[in-house]
Amino acid sequence: MKVTHIQRVAVEIEVIVAREFAQDIMIQMILAYKHGRIT
Repeated sequence: MKVTHIQRVAVEIEVIVAREFAQDIMIQMILAYKHGRIT
């Protein structure tokens, strides 16, 4: 039971980190687009 609980928490943490990472990429892409860096 403990192992599954730890795995569940780890997955939740990974999802949170992935969301934050994806948001950072989106923000950088939008800023780059506004500044005309993307060709």
